[in-house]
Amino acid sequence: MSLEIQFICKEKHKDIIPEPVSADKAFPGWFSKMPKESKCPFAFTYENNPFEIEHNNRGNITGCRGIVDFLKLGYVVPSWDNFIFREKEDGSLYVNWMYMGEDISYAMHPEEQYVTMPNKPLYGHFSKITTPWLAKTSPGVSCLITHPIWHKDTPFTTSTGVFHTDISPCELHWFFEWDYKIQSGLDLETMDVDNQTIDVGDPLMLIIPFYRKNFSSVTKYVSSDEFDRLSKSIFYKTHPLMKFNDPYSKFRKTLGRMFK
Repeated sequence: MSLEIQFICKEKHKDIIPEPVSADKAFPGWFSKMPKESKCPFAFTYENNPFEIEHNNRGNITGCRGIVDFLKLGYVVPSWDNFIFREKEDGSLYVNWMYMGEDISYAMHPEEQYVTMPNKPLYGHFSKITTPWLAKTSPGVSCLITHPIWHKDTPFTTSTGVFHTDISPCELHWFFEWDYKIQSGLDLETMDVDNQTIDVGDPLMLIIPFYRKNFSSVTKYVSSDEFDRLSKSIFYKTHPLMKFNDPYSKFRKTLGRMFK
């Protein structure tokens, strides 16, 4: 069964603002620049005997299947405007945008709304900016909305939440905390461009649709011999004696592109 997520926008914005894209089309720039490695630096590898395990210090992060598969998960919502953040003389955070005018609103959720939370946001509030997008999904499909985690060069952290987008379309709000302390009183000529501005096209949110199912959790204790047997089975299934010849790699190929 093919499931669908719709990103809905006003017609007047067509061909003007960047559209949400499947995450595999928005890999982090630093990741794409690295040499492609088939070996995962975080795991173990076999030589000739699958029970003789040797730590692999040779690959790089592009060989980690878990990270690569996560980077292909869901949809990235890019910035639709240029945003400039600044600190006012009273120490509060403020933002200006260049193009969208009244189609954007900015609001703050002060710490009084989450008084028991430790490690409160740097500026004492979460910020919320309306996006031009609504999201709607097929029956039974909800959306996890979160930060594009592996885009490590952002001065903000997008907050995480779940919305049941099949029951009602979700008006996507960019809900975030600003992580960079800005010097007060800076103008356009003296500001820190890398840490005070968001450009059109920069990734802001990651939307991961998921099909709602009931789960139950079971805690199981086994003998040391059984645990060792399962561990060896994991290595056999997930680490190839020959390049990409293990069952796990073969299974990944059957998945194709899950998000288009």
